[in-house]
Amino acid sequence: MSGHRNFKELQKELEQRPDYAEKAAAARERHALEDATYEQTLAQLRRALDLTQTQLAETLELTQSEVSRIERRPDLFLSTLRRYLEAMGGDLELVGVFNDRRVTITLGELAEARAEAASLGGPLVYEVAEGAAGAALGTTLGEVVGRVVDD
Repeated sequence: MSGHRNFKELQKELEQRPDYAEKAAAARERHALEDATYEQTLAQLRRALDLTQTQLAETLELTQSEVSRIERRPDLFLSTLRRYLEAMGGDLELVGVFNDRRVTITLGELAEARAEAASLGGPLVYEVAEGAAGAALGTTLGEVVGRVVDD
């Protein structure tokens, strides 16, 4: 294949650059800090609400060690994060940002809409606010339930 090189060749080329070791170390440190921040955030949120892992585990119908693993994972399914937050009395909302537009996606609404659409045997529909942002995004959101808000 012309124009293609294997990963080992690219890696060797990168490693020969004078700033490679410094940039690689900085990236590893940055990722470790991001992981630690994420890990602390879920546990700190739980503690701020005066909940123990055991209490949360009972609500989630999990073991305490499973709750601990959730709090330490560097990556979670959105459904797991949603259940975790709901067990503490919260809700998960996602916000997609498109230049001057924001699309708020509530997973509960999305799940309800999918279930309703499935029960009716039809496609999933979505709601978009009126205005220029709604007109611009309305045809591109596909299967997303959300609200478009002009900034």
